[in-house]
Amino acid sequence: MNDDPDSFTVRACRTLLAGVDDLVVEVAAVIEGTEPAYGASDLIDHRELTESNRANLVAVLEHLCGATQLGLDTARATGRRRAELGVPLEAVLRAYRLGTRAVWDRIVTMAGDDPDAKQELLDSASEIWRLVDDVSQALTFGFQEWVTAQAHHDARLRDAAVDVLLSGNADAVRRRESADRLRLPQTGDFVVICARSTSTATETIPGIGAALTALGVRSAWRVRPESQVGIVALTATFTVERLQAALTERTLGPTGIGPAQSGLSGLSDALRLAELTSLAAQSMPDLVVRHEQALLPVLLAGAPDLASGIATARLGQLLGLSGNDRDVLLQTLRAWYDCAGEVSAVARTLFCHRNTVRFRLNRVTELTGFDPATPLGAAELYLALHAHDISVAK
Repeated sequence: MNDDPDSFTVRACRTLLAGVDDLVVEVAAVIEGTEPAYGASDLIDHRELTESNRANLVAVLEHLCGATQLGLDTARATGRRRAELGVPLEAVLRAYRLGTRAVWDRIVTMAGDDPDAKQELLDSASEIWRLVDDVSQALTFGFQEWVTAQAHHDARLRDAAVDVLLSGNADAVRRRESADRLRLPQTGDFVVICARSTSTATETIPGIGAALTALGVRSAWRVRPESQVGIVALTATFTVERLQAALTERTLGPTGIGPAQSGLSGLSDALRLAELTSLAAQSMPDLVVRHEQALLPVLLAGAPDLASGIATARLGQLLGLSGNDRDVLLQTLRAWYDCAGEVSAVARTLFCHRNTVRFRLNRVTELTGFDPATPLGAAELYLALHAHDISVAK
C-alpha cells in the first residue's frame, strides 16, 4: 500500500470519508437490491444495515488513509450480530463483497483517465483485496464464534430439559415446558435408554438422535459422565422392537431399554430400570437388551451385595482358580447357556472338541457342586454366573 499522504489512493479514501453518509446509503441500496437475505426478508432492518455499513466503511477507509492500524473487531462484531439475527453466512459474505465492489467502483471512477492514478490502483489492487480477505475472515470468525456459543447454550438447555423429565421431581408444568423444548409429544408411550459409556463423556450411540429423526421418530439424548441416556417416543409403527434393532446397529457399549411408560410422569422409574438393564447387558450375549428380556439379571443388578454373595457362594472355588483356568471354565459355562445346553453347538462356538466341553463342564460340577445339565444346577449356576459378571462390571 502506498503510504504517501498525497497518493491518489489516500486522497480518494479521504474524499470517501468526507462523504461517507452518501456512500453508506449507496452501499445499503446495492446490498438490499441484490441480496434477498437483506432486502426481501425481515432478518435485518434498514437502520441496522446502514449503521453496521458505516462502522465497517469508516474502519477500512481510515486504515487505507494510513490513520489507523486495521482493527478487525468491527468486522467480528458484525459477523456475530448477523449470526444472532439468523442471516446465513453466505449472504453476509456476499453483502460484504457487494459493498466492497461499490467502494472500489467509486475509487475507479474518481481515477478517471488519469494514467498515474490508474497505475497506482493497479499496483495496490492485490493488497487492497488482501485486506478484503482479512476482513471477510474476521466476519466469518465472528459469525462462527456466535454459532458455536449458541450451540453450546442450546445443548445445555436441552441437557437440562432431559434432566427435568428424568428427575421425577418436576411438576406437570415443568414437564410440559421441557418436552416442548425437546420437541417431544406431551402424551403417548415413551421408553428410556441407558447406554454405558466406553470412555468418559462420549456418545455410546453415535448419531442416534439424527438417525431416529430421519425415521420420523422423536427423541432426546443426554451424555453423562458414565453413560448416554435418551427418551424415545414410540409410535404404532416404530415399536420397541424396531428401536432395539436401530440401537443394535449403532451402540458401542452395553445398552438397556427400560419398560414402556404411558406419558412423561414415570420416566424417572424407567431410567432406573434402564440403568439396571444396561448393567445386566454386560453379562448377556446381546449388546442391547430390553428390560423384560433380562428380569433376573436386572434383579441381581439392583442388589449388588446379594449378587456378590451369590457369586461367592456358588462359584467360590471356581473363581479361586488361576486366571486362565478360571476364565476358560466361565467362558464354557456362558456358551453352555447361550447355546441352550447343546454340547455340539458349544464346541463349535469355542472351536474345541465336544469331549473338551464335557470335561470342562464336569470340572464346573466338581468345583461348584452343581451340574449345569440338571434343572436345579442350571438355575443355580445361571444366577451365579450373571451375579459374578454384574459384580465385576460394577
